Amino acid sequence: MATEHRQTEAALQASGVVFTILRNGWYTENYTGSIGGAMAGGAFIASAGDGKISSASRADYALGLLTLKFRRTWRLAMRTYAQERYR
Repeated sequence: MATEHRQTEAALQASGVVFTILRNGWYTENYTGSIGGAMAGGAFIASAGDGKISSASRADYALGLLTLKFRRTWRLAMRTYAQERYR
């Protein structure tokens, strides 16, 4: 996680305010500029490990947020949610 994100989360925790953090992963839309090169070269250059990509669209993340927000069991205060990563 980037330093500025860690600092923001630490500031929230130190503030005493009630908060929920949703840690979105990489947006699928970020890959659109690389599709041509990936197709020509047979791989996305930014891939790591065994080459699996873990991403979701902005719309998917928004739907996830709405799903959490409007669940009947809305008990998310002081929690952090992060996208699962492929291993």
